[in-house]
Amino acid sequence: MTARIERILEKLVMQHAPSVIPNGWGALPGDSISKVQHVARELAKYDLMVIAGILPEDIAHLPDIHIPDWVRGYQQMYALLSKSLFPSMATITVILLTIFFVLDTINHRKEAGSPPMPDPNVKFKIEGLHNLIFLVGVIGGVLASGILELGEVTIAGVHRPFQDLGRDALLVTMGILSLRTTSRSIRERNEFTWFPIQEVAYLFAGIFVTVIPVLLILKAGSNGALAFIIEAAQEPFHYFWITGLLSSFLDNAPTYLVFFNTELGAFYPGVEEAMAVARLIEEHEIYLLAVSAGAVYMGANTYIGNAPNFMVRSIAEEGGINMPSFFGYILKYSLVILVPVFGLVTWIFFL
Repeated sequence: MTARIERILEKLVMQHAPSVIPNGWGALPGDSISKVQHVARELAKYDLMVIAGILPEDIAHLPDIHIPDWVRGYQQMYALLSKSLFPSMATITVILLTIFFVLDTINHRKEAGSPPMPDPNVKFKIEGLHNLIFLVGVIGGVLASGILELGEVTIAGVHRPFQDLGRDALLVTMGILSLRTTSRSIRERNEFTWFPIQEVAYLFAGIFVTVIPVLLILKAGSNGALAFIIEAAQEPFHYFWITGLLSSFLDNAPTYLVFFNTELGAFYPGVEEAMAVARLIEEHEIYLLAVSAGAVYMGANTYIGNAPNFMVRSIAEEGGINMPSFFGYILKYSLVILVPVFGLVTWIFFL
């Protein structure tokens, strides 16, 4: 385990603070534990910390890097995201599944005729079964990229792990092999086309490019053009709705970070981030819950709130199903179904 920790720390140091080990890891004095302790102290000066196993006592009690606060904050945040959000998520899930069941039942009763009877002369079979091999290859590539450590390469000034590049190459290879070894007639009978993913790729490429100025304005906080939005957030339900509404049209991760940092600045200005996070979770956890819930749940408000939303719409339309327009979806479903559900969640959990 110590050798693995050494490799992780060496990679982290070489990427962010190479001056810590100018002559390489092997040139550091002492045994493995001493090297880890030395590098951990030096990394603390760069606001970087790796925690693995039991912290050495001479590091854990250093007052200037607040390791106990950092560890406690991490543990509490994990508990919040894995447990405290479950009640609101379960509430939304139960309500939406119930509404879906009722609407589906009503629509089913309106359908005329009866389902076609199965033909006894048609035997069940699976064509293209060899594609399971490529599926296993995809899963294996993803898992291996998180386990293997093969070093790094710098491409155009960007450091990338070899295992990540290998994973991407494997995914592309699996896709090409599937296309080349599977009969075209199978895809034609499945009515497979590239249109849905092309449409999503074009749309979100444009969104990610044009959203950058908006996110930068939000990150400017009270000094930016959208200061009135930042300053309007005072109560938990404010954060829930502001974060959620922006996440309906912007990427949810940076929107979450903007308002998470807004909360840190509002409650603990000038306090070191590690301690501020721990205190926010301990003293104002409902604010963190509100930002997290708004960023995640309200991505369903529009087709562009999450990439899968638009993908499903494109696939359905290509299959001949009449889908509502962008604003039609908002008017017929988001405002009629989702917004009232989010209002109920607000009343139960964030007021």
